[in-house]
Amino acid sequence: MKFVKNLIWLWLVVLLAGCDAPTQEASSDIGSEEGEIPRPSAVQKIKKVFSADMVLITNGMRMSDVVEMIGEPKGVVTDGSVKLMVYDGANLEVVDGCVVNLNPDFQANVRMARERMEQTDKFANKQRAKGLVLFNGKWMKPEEKKSFVSRQLARMRKKKQEQEALPQNNQEFVFQDNAGRVIDHSPLLQKGKGMILIFYGNWSVACENLIPQLSKLVHNDKDIVFKKVDIRQWGSSIAKKYYVTSVPNIRVFDKNGQLMGLPVRSLSEAQRYVEMVRKQ
Repeated sequence: MKFVKNLIWLWLVVLLAGCDAPTQEASSDIGSEEGEIPRPSAVQKIKKVFSADMVLITNGMRMSDVVEMIGEPKGVVTDGSVKLMVYDGANLEVVDGCVVNLNPDFQANVRMARERMEQTDKFANKQRAKGLVLFNGKWMKPEEKKSFVSRQLARMRKKKQEQEALPQNNQEFVFQDNAGRVIDHSPLLQKGKGMILIFYGNWSVACENLIPQLSKLVHNDKDIVFKKVDIRQWGSSIAKKYYVTSVPNIRVFDKNGQLMGLPVRSLSEAQRYVEMVRKQ
């Protein structure tokens, strides 16, 4: 009987000694009050247990911890106390340094976007290793790019020569829509005077900047008038009637009401036509 009691006491001593060990180990991790051993952040503690991909961002998490996990954002948009952290594939809303309104798919979207970018970079590096260059959205050999550019320039020169030749040869120029119907400008013409006509949209910054310049171009010219027509919106009756497919759309007419050439978009092109009208 005495032997049994001694055995029980021995078992209790061993059990108590085993319970004390984790407490001593835990206290040694905390360190002294002087901070000889730095305290790990919340993310570091989690990473001891889970892999990086398993660490989950949650509402209320500090932005500094998020940056430690997935890196700095590409940019930051601030609106008062709210900050929008812009990452590849997704944005993160932060208020007072903490995550709010978290999209559950945020991390998955960021990961997929980064994987796509990595794949794209790998593909681009392989193409460059082959001696190819990216041009006009396609990978091609340098000589193919040079040939493509040459053909484009040749077409542009030919088109410009054809436009310049029309008024010089006194050929009648007829402007047609996509279906081959002739566009009738007679309701807008002023008999015996040349005209600069611009079709514009009041929402177009390019038109807003161009209109005062065109007006100034013929301000002191009694033989050339300046008119502007607001197409209102795409698909409007005005746009359809005069076949306006883009703005600004400038058309120059001579004193006989004849178009000087195809519609143009710049002040310099309009000015060239105006000088031709003045020489007539």
